[in-house]
Amino acid sequence: MKKGVALIVGLSFMMFFIAFFVIAIGSGDVGAWLFIPFMMPIVVFVFVGIMISRLAKNKQSILQYKSCPNCGARVLYNAEYCHRCGTSLNATVICDYCGAENKEGDIQCHNCNALL
Repeated sequence: MKKGVALIVGLSFMMFFIAFFVIAIGSGDVGAWLFIPFMMPIVVFVFVGIMISRLAKNKQSILQYKSCPNCGARVLYNAEYCHRCGTSLNATVICDYCGAENKEGDIQCHNCNALL
């Protein structure tokens, strides 16, 4: 649901319950008093569900993904291994001087401190 639609629906529900509450007080009907406690949890449940789904969509859009070079699966940007095929996603650079493996973004070798 879009933000404006959810707001309109929410305000409509609240206005309905306020109007129903006012009518129930004026008429003195006991059955109307039983309607409100049973409907309020449903309304709260619907709005909590809408808010949770909205937060989940926002979190997915914030996360960054990349593709596995072996199988093409979508994996998190900082993942070390592909969850589908198990391929290592960390590219390594081998030092020319000592032969140690270093991460791709490193400037110096972690073993001999030579420039990569």
